[in-house]
Amino acid sequence: MKVVIRTDASTNIGGGHVMRCLALAKELKRSGALITFISRRHNGNLNQLISKKGFNVVELQKPNSKKNEKSKNSQNSHTDYDWLGIAEIKDAEDTIKIVGCNKPDWLIVDHYSLGEKWENRLRSHVKKIMVIDDLANRKHDCDMLLDQTYQRADEEYTTYVDKSCVLLVGTKYALIRHQFKILRERAINRRSKYSTIKNVLVTMGSTDPHDLTSLVIDALSKINWVLKPEITLVLTSNFPHIQNVNKKALLSKLDISIKKNVSNMAELMLEADIAIGCSGSTSWERCCMGLPTVIVIDSSNQKAIGMSLVESGAAFLVSNTSQIVEGISNAVDKLKDNHKYYNVMFKTAIKLADGQGVKRVVGRIINQEAIVDGKLARILG
Repeated sequence: MKVVIRTDASTNIGGGHVMRCLALAKELKRSGALITFISRRHNGNLNQLISKKGFNVVELQKPNSKKNEKSKNSQNSHTDYDWLGIAEIKDAEDTIKIVGCNKPDWLIVDHYSLGEKWENRLRSHVKKIMVIDDLANRKHDCDMLLDQTYQRADEEYTTYVDKSCVLLVGTKYALIRHQFKILRERAINRRSKYSTIKNVLVTMGSTDPHDLTSLVIDALSKINWVLKPEITLVLTSNFPHIQNVNKKALLSKLDISIKKNVSNMAELMLEADIAIGCSGSTSWERCCMGLPTVIVIDSSNQKAIGMSLVESGAAFLVSNTSQIVEGISNAVDKLKDNHKYYNVMFKTAIKLADGQGVKRVVGRIINQEAIVDGKLARILG
């Protein structure tokens, strides 16, 4: 089975789309699929990481200028087109050139800036199309759609996809990397023995363009700690505010360590007592590890995920406003010594994502292949 994955990462987009596609790609590879990534060469892309993970990645040309990007995309009807960098139909033509005449069995697209127009243009060049989305705000021409948002309902896509489209919705299908599933039981055992906050994990996205990390340092510095915790800041080499964060970390009386380009995020979550982060796709990894989280919503496309986590009781929510420092400080202080509240959040989180989602998704993909070939379906997970 040949699979092509179209997704991007950049300083504006972040890295969540690529990371969840990598989780899916690894499981597909274990099932014998041949995987090719197609990704545009944006500033802050993760194309080298994709290659290091053992996958072929074909780069699309870097956009010329932001001015041209916005003007070309001004007529598009759905959101975040400045993330794509060029007109949607031009991106489709660029993708077709790479796909060529060898129709892949599946084209998987994970991009907020691509929709029905792009997919319809690719339709005759691939056998099946799968869309990964969590916005439920635009039409798609696809055979399968995955939305891993908690409590997402099929009905929310009624007007956006054809009736024949297979819908995989909810955290049952969360694309969580294998390393988290392996450490899940250890994490559950550790949190069941919680006494107080000894370790704080801060992950404000792969690039954190608004330097929320610095605000988190300010917030944690306001708390009256009896026992000062170890604070781990996870950044990438694309982080644009490293000088400011380094300065704040050095001046702080807290025990702060900065880690870049980590490959052991599951281990870091295992050791953490709480996390402070944005509500991107890593939210489900935190849930898999039962990690109570203070969520900061930094962009409109993360609002649905953040609100669903807060409503479930698995996280605190802090809006990105002028009161963000005080909000984070109050939330962490509330969790610090409240064992009952901590246990409720931890036990709620672990119920939302069990780490088996990627196997379930691959099983449904294989099942669709089996139906096409007239063979017995093999469902994984």
